[in-house]
Amino acid sequence: MPRTRRISVAAACAIALTAPALGATAAPTEPATASTAHTATTTTHRVDVDGDGRLDTVTVGPASNHRLRVGARTARGATSALFIDQRDEVVVPDKPFHGAAEFDGVRGKELFVVYGWGAHTPSFKVITWRNGKLYATRDPSDGDTRWTPDGAWGYGMGYRVTGSGSKRTLTTTFAENNQRGSYVGRATRFTWSTRANEWVRTGSSKVRFSERAAMNHFGWHVRGIGVWPQG
Repeated sequence: MPRTRRISVAAACAIALTAPALGATAAPTEPATASTAHTATTTTHRVDVDGDGRLDTVTVGPASNHRLRVGARTARGATSALFIDQRDEVVVPDKPFHGAAEFDGVRGKELFVVYGWGAHTPSFKVITWRNGKLYATRDPSDGDTRWTPDGAWGYGMGYRVTGSGSKRTLTTTFAENNQRGSYVGRATRFTWSTRANEWVRTGSSKVRFSERAAMNHFGWHVRGIGVWPQG
């Protein structure tokens, strides 16, 4: 039997824990009981993935063997597809396409695709166009192609991009609740290296912030996409 079940993300929008200080923007969590299963449909989006200034066609939808297919056809006619394995995901969202944004220091927008949920953690692929193909980028904080923004009461993870063009900084923040009204953890900074074609670690620092301020640090903070998946 398949190990995944499809529910709409809307059905999963209970707050991670009911601590009021986290506010209404806290990350959603899987409900205690599953709703009626749904099947994701293929959606089409117009995004400039290769950075030539023209809109390309992106499709995201289910494929065989419990996989998700992300495809792109550029305005020049080049095509590529990437498949994401969903067999081990507890919950598979109905609407996996979260959006597109200029993320790294290379022209063209990256695709943000949520392909599964744990108890409260969405699993993302951040997909980029390089040398005529789609590739899943790696989270520089751990080297994995799975990006995991999180906003539970006990701990959280966030990604923030600042700067523009080829001069961009990515800050990853992981912090835990100290049970005394604050989160404590570490923010690690990465600068985009055009020469290395990757994020290069440039420093880190300890962080402390209040429960009320948590959602300013957790989730996605990238111009062009939402902090958390919706719908």
